Amino acid sequence: MEDIDLHDAVLENIIVNWEAQTVILQLGEFGTRKKIDITAHDFTNLSVPRDNPWGDSVSVNGTTSPKRQENGNYLYTIEMQSGDTIEIEAKSFEVKKESAPIA
Repeated sequence: MEDIDLHDAVLENIIVNWEAQTVILQLGEFGTRKKIDITAHDFTNLSVPRDNPWGDSVSVNGTTSPKRQENGNYLYTIEMQSGDTIEIEAKSFEVKKESAPIA
């Protein structure tokens, strides 16, 4: 998965397709609001806390590149500006970035 700067991107949706074993994070890029989809393929774990320790926010603070785990999967983390950390463990990750802004 390519490194992309998601700081201040807006997390709009998290879509879990249980049958297809995918998780799709739908984000709007800061400034342009271009759509960014991050898809986790063959996911095994998803943690989405919403405790807001730093206050309510829908914006991304930062991410880590997917890190290989002992079981061969990769762990991807997204720190929200709310202070919550979203974690996804999956076999692979894919990024798609649209060229047109979200209406």
